[in-house]
Amino acid sequence: MRELTKYLASGNHPNLNILDVCSQEEFAAGHIPGAIHWPLTAMNVGKFPNNKLETYYVVCRSGGRSKLAVAQLKKEGYMAVNVEGGMLAYCGPLAY
Repeated sequence: MRELTKYLASGNHPNLNILDVCSQEEFAAGHIPGAIHWPLTAMNVGKFPNNKLETYYVVCRSGGRSKLAVAQLKKEGYMAVNVEGGMLAYCGPLAY
């Protein structure tokens, strides 16, 4: 998470794909600016953007659901990274 926070703070990330798999309530309580909300409960890889050349940084509240989502995405051929520690470890700005 520290590396992602530093990267976000640099402002040099025009095409960074952050996928937030939190619940609607958790997402509304604060999320990483620019994150795509894709709740794990609604995750349907078949409806996911078909760009398998991009890397997706997957975050949830603490890292457990994002780990499951990453496994599912990788199984389908996507490049995905679990943001360990999730939003509990994130110390950057929030969007609401």
